[in-house]
Amino acid sequence: MNEEPTTGYEAVIADDHPDLVQSLSKTIVNAGFPFRTVHHAYNGYEALELIKNHSIHVLVTDIRMPGMDGLELVRNVRLISPKTKIVILSGYAHFEYAQRAMHYQVTNYLLKPVNEDDLASCLEQLLGAIRKESDDDRIIYAFRENLQALRDSFLNDLLEGDPPHPQTVEKKLKELHVPVRAGQPAFLLLARLEGYFLQYNQYDTSIMEFAVHNIFEETLGPDWGLLRCKDPYDYLVFVVFRRKVDRTSCEAPDSLLPELERLTRRMQEQVSEFLKGSISVVLAEEPATFPTGLRERYGRALSTLRRMSAVEQGRFLRSDAADGDIQLARLESLYEPPMLYRLFDTRSWGKALEKLESIFADAEREALSSSAHLQEVYFAATSAFSYVAHKHGKELSELVRRGGLPWMHDHQFKRLSQLREWCLSVFRIVRQELEASEEKEAPSLIERVHAFVEKNLALDLSLQLIADHVGFHPVYLSKIYKLETGNSFSAYLLNVRMEKAAELLADPKLKVYEIALQLGYQTPHYFIKVFKQHYGVTPQEYRNNLGA
Repeated sequence: MNEEPTTGYEAVIADDHPDLVQSLSKTIVNAGFPFRTVHHAYNGYEALELIKNHSIHVLVTDIRMPGMDGLELVRNVRLISPKTKIVILSGYAHFEYAQRAMHYQVTNYLLKPVNEDDLASCLEQLLGAIRKESDDDRIIYAFRENLQALRDSFLNDLLEGDPPHPQTVEKKLKELHVPVRAGQPAFLLLARLEGYFLQYNQYDTSIMEFAVHNIFEETLGPDWGLLRCKDPYDYLVFVVFRRKVDRTSCEAPDSLLPELERLTRRMQEQVSEFLKGSISVVLAEEPATFPTGLRERYGRALSTLRRMSAVEQGRFLRSDAADGDIQLARLESLYEPPMLYRLFDTRSWGKALEKLESIFADAEREALSSSAHLQEVYFAATSAFSYVAHKHGKELSELVRRGGLPWMHDHQFKRLSQLREWCLSVFRIVRQELEASEEKEAPSLIERVHAFVEKNLALDLSLQLIADHVGFHPVYLSKIYKLETGNSFSAYLLNVRMEKAAELLADPKLKVYEIALQLGYQTPHYFIKVFKQHYGVTPQEYRNNLGA
């Protein structure tokens, strides 16, 4: 057996006449068809062996060969390689024999002697069919690979969006092979992975979630159907329903709750035993009408689960009954003055760090680690960070990423310690970034202060007014000014006014009260008092001395 390699597909030419095999092979290669290899076989046994050991896309075989003839070869090929395209070669004398082979899904047949154009046309059609099948296979494979993701998306839409039209629901259920009907009673459960599960990375967590789904499915048994998705808070949502609903049955959906609770608790035990992790589950007390009732049941279950502390693990609750069981305590230290954003604004970094630490210490001491509490701390901290960053033209998320830290959303935090570590890291990044930036900007900041003062001496130039103009907190501006110039801002303002006063007093046309108003003093009496304290003489005496 000889082989002539090209590229792409593989073919077998089988005939007991070697010259014909060589001729057909040469025709295929010279025509430029994308065959990686054209195998040669001189009887049915050789051809079958090649098909067993290679991925053969096209078989071209004579109908009459010694030993295993073409008909028997085709019958065997269909058993081991049903997708292989088969072309039968036959003479006029064997035409009826070739027709029998068509029952085995032979794709085409050619009469001997084979015309090159007919062979080329036949192969073109076969390759087109192969490409289409390959595309269809890829689509089917992609669909199967993404079926759970498609179901996830569909179920999330039902839980969070407006109810779709019933016809749309039925169409989606059919497309996604979901064995539940619109209007059928269904139960909603919300589950939180805990304990050992929290140590996994995202990929391993997805494997554990799949394992939990399988355990629950096996626990429920054949009488129950199960849909699963992952909600935006990383909780697992299970929608459970009876697979076979007997319309004549008197079995009320509510009567199934005890059985479902028993099976769910059994699932929790098996998750703990086989996966070595803990899982808390909230069961919506009342069954929902699928799909319209899911959203309301989901909202209640979500509220219950988010109020559960992270310390509480492996619990089973019914959402309605749990409302009076779980009280959401207030995290007092978060709202006690001084507020975080005020401390950031005044660059009281040490006190700000103490405030952050005290918030997390109080939360840990009082066991306030529910998802709701984590979210509360997250938004309080990030809003304070954002306030000070935006005030100085910085984007907080960009600062965080530039500092080598991933930007996290509130629902991504599962533990208080995880949120604490992230917040303290963000604090360090923001502090370093702003201190470095302000160190560069300090000289220009002083220049802006001086320019504003010199241009607006007639105003009541308070530190607050100038701080508002340059975009800094007055306390911080006062610190920066002292650090950069060695003088206090009030001393600088006094010196500028007194120097300007001395300059204006040289003009005899200006009255003393007019000079006072130009320098921001509302009463001449106070101006005279300040001037004398500075120069040792009154403004009039200073003017008289200029004349002398």
